[in-house]
Amino acid sequence: MKLEQELDGISIDINLIPDKPILVFIHGAHEHKDVGHIRDTANKLYEEEIVSVVRYSSSRNWDAWIAAATSPMVQISRIQSFDGKTYEQCLDDLRKVLGFIQERFKPNELWVSGYSHGGGLATLISKEVEIQRLLVSFPQIEPFTRDIGCYHGFPEKQDFLYAISKYNGRLEVLKLENDEMVPSSQSQELYNAAKSINKSLKVIEGTDHTLKDKRLRERYVELHKEFFS
Repeated sequence: MKLEQELDGISIDINLIPDKPILVFIHGAHEHKDVGHIRDTANKLYEEEIVSVVRYSSSRNWDAWIAAATSPMVQISRIQSFDGKTYEQCLDDLRKVLGFIQERFKPNELWVSGYSHGGGLATLISKEVEIQRLLVSFPQIEPFTRDIGCYHGFPEKQDFLYAISKYNGRLEVLKLENDEMVPSSQSQELYNAAKSINKSLKVIEGTDHTLKDKRLRERYVELHKEFFS
């Protein structure tokens, strides 16, 4: 069953399989629910009936996001399209999505996959919401800058490390060997701080943080399939 939902400016796509856990994907700062690696991964897991999947786009200035495609610095310009949206507001969007999913569908288990900026959000929310499986990919736990909206109020690194230390569910951290955007050391630090007895660290060879490289994207999908099966 496929559903679409609008919630306070948040666009949500829901693909349900009866009696399966629900997996919520959290996109990066300059992305949306239909970005290639999230779309491909969610479709694969749903088509193979592994898990129900939810993708959402955090509310933002979409006209600015689209216009940024013509900028010579596309990634930074798209990050700026959050225009005034603070980190806490991004986290609040996630709270709304998870609250809606839990209240409307009452899943037997709630799973989360957070990528980059979304990996940080996933880490913090794991302290508030009961999540049985958590996968964070190339998580950002330190800001590039505090001069752009979605980095205003960015938590201290210690907040992320504390949150992950309190998580007791099944955890996997994906680390890009030589990340060109978010230092790989952030993935390692987060993993080291985790105290879950059921945790794993997977290292992906490469540098392409945005996963436009076909080989890296296929590996990303494969690791999700392994972890959530």
